[in-house]
Amino acid sequence: MSDVDMRMSREFSFSERVKLSLLLEAFNVFNHTNVFTVNTQQYTYTGPGSGVCNGHVNGCLVPVTSFLTPSATNNNLFGARQLQISGRITF
Repeated sequence: MSDVDMRMSREFSFSERVKLSLLLEAFNVFNHTNVFTVNTQQYTYTGPGSGVCNGHVNGCLVPVTSFLTPSATNNNLFGARQLQISGRITF
């Protein structure tokens, strides 16, 4: 999994007692899709005389074209890129 979060803050003083704090947060900055599972089935078996093994006495192993391709992605836990801005005045 890959997830990059950033946070920046700055505080401004207007007088001895009054201060303004600004905060910027960014979650999943690079908007990376998290892949949780991949297809690990490399071959399927086809019985003799059927499908691609038509005319063969023995069964055949047929390559699966989706081998090692992502089969499940999920951004629900981390979500897509999100920005959050907040401010606080203390006096």
